[in-house]
Amino acid sequence: MAASSSAVLDCLDESGKGLRVEFEKQADRYRHTILSVTEGQTLALLQSIEGTSEELAPASPPFAELHQQQELIFLSGATSLGHWSMSVSVREGALQFEIACRLKGNIDWLGCQYQMLTPENCLQEGHITMASTEGDCLQLIPKKYEPGKYPATVEWSYRAIPSG
Repeated sequence: MAASSSAVLDCLDESGKGLRVEFEKQADRYRHTILSVTEGQTLALLQSIEGTSEELAPASPPFAELHQQQELIFLSGATSLGHWSMSVSVREGALQFEIACRLKGNIDWLGCQYQMLTPENCLQEGHITMASTEGDCLQLIPKKYEPGKYPATVEWSYRAIPSG
């Protein structure tokens, strides 16, 4: 399992239609983009909004390491307040995102944020609350996060589903 500066995972049907997620190293972390794929053409739908190395609670988890094993991508990263991990896989015709954060203390923000690049939202709620804010920003907030006793592990998941 080797580290990489980029990775791609496709969730396509027999005709080559579906979704793709692309990960690319941007400065000290990985940004990802979810794309629609039809007849070999791609259209970017959502792109993760990344923070900076100075932020303890960035807009999206600060993934600094990426490993791909066939149809599975693993990411991890940390700030002084927590350690994040994510796996992305193809499951039942969808891209499955599973995230966990081991928190050392109270944090101002926990979740993922995406820039909506088109009006189409391919995400399906799992263990998240989905909220649109300020036009093209989509926030995914863990449903079971309650600040309190630390250390604590918070987990959330969601799916990207190809449009009909």
